[in-house]
Amino acid sequence: MFIPEHGAVLAPMRALTQPPFWRILNQYGPPDAYFSEFVRVHENYVIEPPWIEEALQAAGSVPLWIQLMGNSLKALTASIRVLKRYPIVGLDFNVGCPVPKIYKKQTGGGLLKDLSLLKTLLAGLRELWTKPLCVKFRIGFNSTEDFDKILDLLIESHIDLATLHARTVSDLYKGQPRYEYVTQAAHRCPFPVLANGSIESVESIERVIQQTHCWGVMLGRSAFRNPWIFSQWKSFKANQTFTLPTLMDVYQYLQDLFLAFQLDKKTEITALGCMKRFTNFVGLSIDASGTFLEKMRTAPTLKTFWSVCKRHLLQQPNTPYSDKPFPQLHAYPNKELQG
Repeated sequence: MFIPEHGAVLAPMRALTQPPFWRILNQYGPPDAYFSEFVRVHENYVIEPPWIEEALQAAGSVPLWIQLMGNSLKALTASIRVLKRYPIVGLDFNVGCPVPKIYKKQTGGGLLKDLSLLKTLLAGLRELWTKPLCVKFRIGFNSTEDFDKILDLLIESHIDLATLHARTVSDLYKGQPRYEYVTQAAHRCPFPVLANGSIESVESIERVIQQTHCWGVMLGRSAFRNPWIFSQWKSFKANQTFTLPTLMDVYQYLQDLFLAFQLDKKTEITALGCMKRFTNFVGLSIDASGTFLEKMRTAPTLKTFWSVCKRHLLQQPNTPYSDKPFPQLHAYPNKELQG
């Protein structure tokens, strides 16, 4: 099996799950697979070989899936011809992106409003692509009334894997995921189903797998907040204890991010924006009051940003870092350009 049972993989998230972050995870404890951020293909764009080569190099020995998004079979065909030349494990087709500027163009989550078009695209992809084919989808667009039809379509398309984000497209990332739909999918589908949506810790991974009987899980935001989560989960599955990272470890992680993304070579505004994107997640587990988040978000310069980090992370460096986010804090996912 291309993903081990009860495995944990990295979710594709636009502007975040890039090769530099994968290199950090390879050091901290990699996932069971990498899923690339979506590549939106259309009539005027074909996936570029240098991008694939960089992704493969960064993934190293970890299996790599490339996620494509689009609604033109002709354009998808052109990119698949390029992908066939490379040793990627599989192709992931995005049918779940909830960003309005995406779904309004009848792609991503917008395809859940036109199941006839989705059926045509999946039939074409299955004919073109002989390696494992995955579909990432949601439980519906505005409601769940078509959920059974969506499952029927996926089954008829003979895909090999599915990832189900247990919210509708219109839900974005708000509210509690409805994992009962993951249970239904795992029961009905002849292929493995991965659960996705607000899986925050080792405890929640175990709970979701036991509750839904899914094959495994896909993590996104929690991996940016806690890059040790994949190694923690593997230790848990092996009945081994693991220690929580300290605030000093978190500070080192932020420094590793800075170097991995070569932010010392970028303009200050670019570097600061990149660090804030990641630290937006890290801050959810620093202090319940949200003081760190507020100070970090309003830091006008890199010097101020690092000063805030030192003040909150290095004054008591041996303090364990919480493995869960504080529930009253939010990372503003509607601003994160996720896929």
